[in-house]
Amino acid sequence: MTIVRLRRKLDSETLHIPELKSFLGKTVNIVIQEEPTPQVASGTGDWDALERAADNMEGYDFDAVSEQREFDRQHAEEHLP
Repeated sequence: MTIVRLRRKLDSETLHIPELKSFLGKTVNIVIQEEPTPQVASGTGDWDALERAADNMEGYDFDAVSEQREFDRQHAEEHLP
């Protein structure tokens, strides 16, 4: 049995989920479970930690991360059964 877990924000009643291509023609169970909304209490944030994290982002190559994700996605699609 193969299990696929996807985390998506629904923005339409019509879903396009390429990851399910290998399941076409098969009988499957589809379960939708809403994730709870995180509760953030006022005054509980660690603003010093946020500032330190932001300082560490200097020189971060956002394009390289995006390109790596795209490469990984394409590589995974090539190896689907």
